[in-house]
Amino acid sequence: MLSIKEKILLSNLIVFGLMLLIFAFITYQNIKKSEIEKLDANLQVYASKIQTELEDTFDSEESGDTADFIGFNYNIFPKTKTRIIERSGKVILQDSTLATLLNKNSLNKALLGQGTKRIITLNQKHYRYLLIPIEIDDHIKYIVQLAASMNVVEVTLKHFIILFLISIPMAMLLTALASFLITRKAFRPMSQMVKTAQQISALNLNERVVLPKTRNEVWYLGEALNNMMDRIEKAFRSQRQFIANASHEIRTPLTIIYSELEYAKRYIKDQAPKESIDTSLIEIDYLTQMADELLLLAKIDASQLVLDMKPMRFDELVVDCIKLIESLAIKKNIEIKLYIEKAVELQGDKQQLKTVILNLLDNAVKYSPSHSKISVSLSVSNLQPKTARLTIKDSGSGISETELPHIFNRFYRARVVRGGKASGNGLGLAITKQLVELHKGKISVTNKIGKGTSFVVELPLNS
Repeated sequence: MLSIKEKILLSNLIVFGLMLLIFAFITYQNIKKSEIEKLDANLQVYASKIQTELEDTFDSEESGDTADFIGFNYNIFPKTKTRIIERSGKVILQDSTLATLLNKNSLNKALLGQGTKRIITLNQKHYRYLLIPIEIDDHIKYIVQLAASMNVVEVTLKHFIILFLISIPMAMLLTALASFLITRKAFRPMSQMVKTAQQISALNLNERVVLPKTRNEVWYLGEALNNMMDRIEKAFRSQRQFIANASHEIRTPLTIIYSELEYAKRYIKDQAPKESIDTSLIEIDYLTQMADELLLLAKIDASQLVLDMKPMRFDELVVDCIKLIESLAIKKNIEIKLYIEKAVELQGDKQQLKTVILNLLDNAVKYSPSHSKISVSLSVSNLQPKTARLTIKDSGSGISETELPHIFNRFYRARVVRGGKASGNGLGLAITKQLVELHKGKISVTNKIGKGTSFVVELPLNS
């Protein structure tokens, strides 16, 4: 699919090329006509000289006998074939190559004063052929056949064709270059708009397109885009503020309800009410966790989350997180295997990186079947810049290729997860990704259906 610039460039080349071809064709025809007319004029001059010679010869003969006239050289113009015939049909100057060109019909027309002009081919060469009646004393006495070589005309036309074969491609090339430069300059503001628009995201709504100096269509388009971004930014700001306020306000009553239910549970002896309270406590704990996650996302979106960056042992943090999650793994008879290449020290926020590791480990335990294994490995990349590489591989059923690009989106849960028994709200991986990126790192995922999913976290090491 061609872009707009390519379409404009192509259309300019097509239109200009057609104009050049039409111009070349018209010029070629005009030059050809002009050269032939010039040749005809020379032949007419030649015929006039023949007529003068015939008149002088005719006047010099008292009896009008033209016997002395035979054999006279009239080839004033080189390479011009000449044949002269008296009205009676007697040939007084013979060129055998022209004999076949004069038939009875054309002879009768010439005797009536009608000449002939055309292009003929003799011995595979082109000639301009004229049949001219010669009048003496107001009577047609002779018929002159002239055939002049068109070599000069053909050479002129050949030079013209060569000139156009050289000039047309050069003109097309210059047109293409000029069109490219003009369109690039004209589309430069739009290219900047596209570049700015690509940088705009939910986390970066303060970008605005640079308006061109001239108030044209592009300027109005950019202004409309900036106004739209103003409205979107205000809407997102209001939404973030609402989520932050709601999460904060919801968290307090949830904490109170949780405490009250735990207090009530101590004084209830019947098992059925205790089970109901336990179920309620689990759901309240889930809502509290969601409120905390929404509040954290709101802080990240508003750039209010300040990382407490300090030197830390990342390998020790991984070990601590595995110990915290190990009780959940034991309940499902899941074995966690840890491989640490060497001690890893980096600059980071220990609490936020702990959240990253726990989220990934929690997902691995949730979505791995019982009596399976989870492998956790920590290594150091020797490539520059050096990075710590944490890989967590579960033994779950995997994620479909169509859903894999969306797993870091907020509130997105893969079908195998949504349809299963595992709990979750689709915020954990979104938070994990943003916390990793705040540490100037990156997170990626590889997946094999039926064999599990691997998450890889790469964090820059201390220089």
